[in-house]
Amino acid sequence: MISRLVTLHWRTSPSTRIHWNSDAWNEGLVQGGPGEADPSPKVTITDVSERWRGLIGERLTACTFSHSDPPSDLRWAMNLHFASGANLVIALGELLDGQPSYMPDTLLVIGSRETAESYSPPRRC
Repeated sequence: MISRLVTLHWRTSPSTRIHWNSDAWNEGLVQGGPGEADPSPKVTITDVSERWRGLIGERLTACTFSHSDPPSDLRWAMNLHFASGANLVIALGELLDGQPSYMPDTLLVIGSRETAESYSPPRRC
């Protein structure tokens, strides 16, 4: 579980930052460039390159988004597809008893598409 943001470093282009944004009624993922959502000095930065070593150097072939229901422009999940067939999902959520659960103000990074598809945000009225 990540409390603030995920930074993706690319070999041939600027870094991309994915962070959550929320107002009184809506929450969603926001994608920004290197200067956006700079972490505060109090934020712990964790290098996860060892954990995701199999994806380092892989060619990204597609990026798809899941939107809130009913359909809106609010993204709650982002699926990165790699040439090897691997997927990496960044979503609003947290682990509760080892299971992904929707949480609008934290991020969850999931390496299994099946696990990512096992949950979704609550339906809005």
